[in-house]
Amino acid sequence: MRLGCIGTSCRPNPSVSALPYTQTCRLTAGTTLSINDSSGRLVRQLVDSVIGAGPHVAVWDGSSGDGAPLESGVYFRRLESVSVRFTVKMVQAGR
Repeated sequence: MRLGCIGTSCRPNPSVSALPYTQTCRLTAGTTLSINDSSGRLVRQLVDSVIGAGPHVAVWDGSSGDGAPLESGVYFRRLESVSVRFTVKMVQAGR
């Protein structure tokens, strides 16, 4: 059995507005959820904390960590927790 968090949805993709991401954690664990650009540069840290078991929602509004709107393009959502690490491609369409 895998421990940690599992991603369950990231819709709509592509998106022109806020993009909710739902994850379900099987146990309380340190978790990071970040948005990276196509070069791998961190543009926004959505979660960096210990979160409890159960469903959680984080929303990315298409902005950088300092609140500036980002260009349309391809971004990557990276989730890391206990024994889980995965990256999913997202498309931020024109705003």
